[in-house]
Amino acid sequence: MSTEKITVTDQLRSDIVQRRKELEFTAAFLSERSGHSKYWLSNIENGKTQKISENDLFTIYSILLNEDEYESIAECLEKILNQPLAHTNKNWYDLIKIEKKYCSVFDTFKLDDFHKELLTDIIQRINEQYNNGAVQTKQAILTALLHLERTLIVNPSLAFTLLYIPAYCTDKNNTDEYNSVLSDILVLAAKFNDLVQKNDSLTIVAQCLKAEKQKMEETKKILITALENFNSILNVIVSLEGAKYPKLGNVCRLFYSSIVELIKKVDAEIVGGYIPYIFHINSGSDFSSLISYCRDWFIRQCHKLSISNLDEYIPDDLYNSAKRILETIPTLET
Repeated sequence: MSTEKITVTDQLRSDIVQRRKELEFTAAFLSERSGHSKYWLSNIENGKTQKISENDLFTIYSILLNEDEYESIAECLEKILNQPLAHTNKNWYDLIKIEKKYCSVFDTFKLDDFHKELLTDIIQRINEQYNNGAVQTKQAILTALLHLERTLIVNPSLAFTLLYIPAYCTDKNNTDEYNSVLSDILVLAAKFNDLVQKNDSLTIVAQCLKAEKQKMEETKKILITALENFNSILNVIVSLEGAKYPKLGNVCRLFYSSIVELIKKVDAEIVGGYIPYIFHINSGSDFSSLISYCRDWFIRQCHKLSISNLDEYIPDDLYNSAKRILETIPTLET
């Protein structure tokens, strides 16, 4: 385990106190159980001790959590500290403490609604600041937004991590506090501006944009092929209307291999989340729902890629006819 010193944040200090009190431990008791003098933890909790070794922090939480597994303790601490501790690479979103209003929402459509509402409000507020600003203010806002765009192009995970900083906690009526926070942020910005020159970052942005354009063209080709297959299979389903023993199980597998597999090339994590696995498709109704999920996905993607002729591939009458037929099939036969 690392001997590196970890800064004791207010959030960490508060969490230790809360957990200790819930267990009805005194600070002196927890100090001594951690192998220190009885005043050691009190100095951490009252802010006198600013840094603590990783070993000592894990010892405290091993007691508080009644847990000996390093990974389990690390996972808890990473959420509190918003920084990686375990000796493995972590995704940025694994280190973010999710807001209460979102953490219990697992419905993708509901999250999409939150996203749309939030983005609309953010854009409106940015526009308001820009429109009401003097020329120098407009120039500064455009520069800040350009840096955000470039970061989203090259390092989107860092862009969102940066946006996670709750700068709204700063008291704008407290001049000293405001200026101190502003100075801290600008010092950090200066550090990264130096790296822009050192790493020739503008060239990297241009290269990423070029690669992005190429990928978009490749994605368009994949989507058009998938849409052509979609149209063909809808026609196959409609042609089976009235058949005594329609082999729709084979058609479903063909739909999966010729459409869903192409969708996965564009959106690798779509299956098992938004689109169900094939072994969950057992009835005509299941197949009908699968077709609807895929059509909705295509609508969103075609909008992003400026494919305006979706109706040519999935006409409403063909789509509705295929779904109507499938809804009458209790079991998919092969």
